[in-house]
Amino acid sequence: MAAPRQTHSTLVVALVVALAIALGGPVPAVAMRGPLPEPDSFESEGSDEPPDLPASTTEADPTTLSPEELAQRQLQAKIEQAIEHYKEGQRLYSNGRYGEAAVEFERSYAAVPAANTLYAVALAFGRAGKTVEAVRAFERYLELPDCSQWAPDERPIDCTAQRSEAERNLVEHRGRVGELTLKIAEGVELREVRVAGRTVPIDDFPLLMLPGTVDVELFGMGPDDRRTRPAYITAGEVYEVYVAPWKVDVVDEMSNPGGDLGRDDPQRQKRQKRRLKAVFWSGVGLTGASGVVMAVMGSLARYHFQRFDIEKCPPQCYELNDDGTPVTGPDGELVALDRPYPLGHRNAFERYQVVTNALIGVTVGLAVSTALVGVFAFRKREPTPSGRARVRVHVGAPGLLVRW
Repeated sequence: MAAPRQTHSTLVVALVVALAIALGGPVPAVAMRGPLPEPDSFESEGSDEPPDLPASTTEADPTTLSPEELAQRQLQAKIEQAIEHYKEGQRLYSNGRYGEAAVEFERSYAAVPAANTLYAVALAFGRAGKTVEAVRAFERYLELPDCSQWAPDERPIDCTAQRSEAERNLVEHRGRVGELTLKIAEGVELREVRVAGRTVPIDDFPLLMLPGTVDVELFGMGPDDRRTRPAYITAGEVYEVYVAPWKVDVVDEMSNPGGDLGRDDPQRQKRQKRRLKAVFWSGVGLTGASGVVMAVMGSLARYHFQRFDIEKCPPQCYELNDDGTPVTGPDGELVALDRPYPLGHRNAFERYQVVTNALIGVTVGLAVSTALVGVFAFRKREPTPSGRARVRVHVGAPGLLVRW
């Protein structure tokens, strides 16, 4: 078995040398020295053509080759394929076609798994705006061994020499995506999980996703075990979908947003608390504003009522003495005042009175609703022995719904 191992070692050295020559990197005695240049600054200094292959591997009949020679020929073919795809990726990258370049770099890496090719994949995906794919590529790159473990002239092609740059890029790109995770209650079995209509294996979670809202469909082992949950993905944060035990009377949450689905989900409880607190403080502000307007309208109504009461003299107004008795003229008749009936004050009083009465009802309603929301927004949840909340509150389009 010693001979095959020796041949394999020779093939690895040939692979490294061939890639280094074709991709423009330095050619050490045993392995590459340092990383390949980054795709956006690469200028080939080596041959533009793949290295010449030995005549025995290009002209000989495959059926007459020994196992070692056949393995060498297959390896040479992979090297040529890796070089071809890498050069095409560089061409596309230099022309700003980053998404296509990433695909070519991936094909090159599939043929010959060189760490620097994988780094080129990550950079191309990042330039193409495919943040999730870029994060995955940077993570794959950082999972490879560090080149510092080997001497400069002994480093293999699958070691990472640009770890610090990759780590900085990973942090930057990771901050632009969110993470979707599943928390499955004990005893719950899932048959299928769909995210945005696409089936996702459970082993793929946690799932990296761009910010936004997506539907998560959960399918259990039973025919009626199905739930749909909205997931709110935020950049740089983890969103956890809690899968509660299946209930016979559980309905699709999307068609029954006020139902019991996921009532024990800690994330959902926190979101409900935040919504209730926001509604409470909004209610406090609206109640205060309504009270101020009500007081102003009431003052105006009272003013016009007083003016109306003072100025009305139906059917005629007369001058009065200091003691309140009417003033009489020389002919003994009462002295009339030339003053019209205060119709304007009466109309203004009636108008402000209607508005004030309406505001009284609005203010009282807001105050009661705000107080009720505050009770549930700032209290600690106390479940019953059955695990159900004693009181459930839902704020929706119809208004505030409280269920016991």
